[in-house]
Amino acid sequence: MVFENGAEMKHQAGYQKKIRAAAIFSDREILSIRKADREGTATRREQARLWGVSVETIARICRGDTYHWIVEQEELLDQRIEAGITATEPTKEEIQASQEKLLKMLKEQGLMNAVIQEVEQKGDLT
Repeated sequence: MVFENGAEMKHQAGYQKKIRAAAIFSDREILSIRKADREGTATRREQARLWGVSVETIARICRGDTYHWIVEQEELLDQRIEAGITATEPTKEEIQASQEKLLKMLKEQGLMNAVIQEVEQKGDLT
């Protein structure tokens, strides 16, 4: 077979190159590809052969250009920490302040008067 630029594609007898057309990977496969790349257990070329896709497809997966929504729990935690988001439990004081703020807003809007009175009598929302 000859391409437009004159380059010739060589075929060996009995050899068929397996290429996945519009490859669709599961979440586990994506995480496996990225892990192998990160840990260096397989080159991108080896992975491309294994999965039957191009090296560029593997590179895009590893860079996060494709399947960017699939992340490991550790990556997600790192992203949250970098963004300044912590997963700590609120203190009793924070909960009480939040409840008071909510009650104030409801009073200002004239909503749920009966509920507000009941909560004020109990002392909290629980």
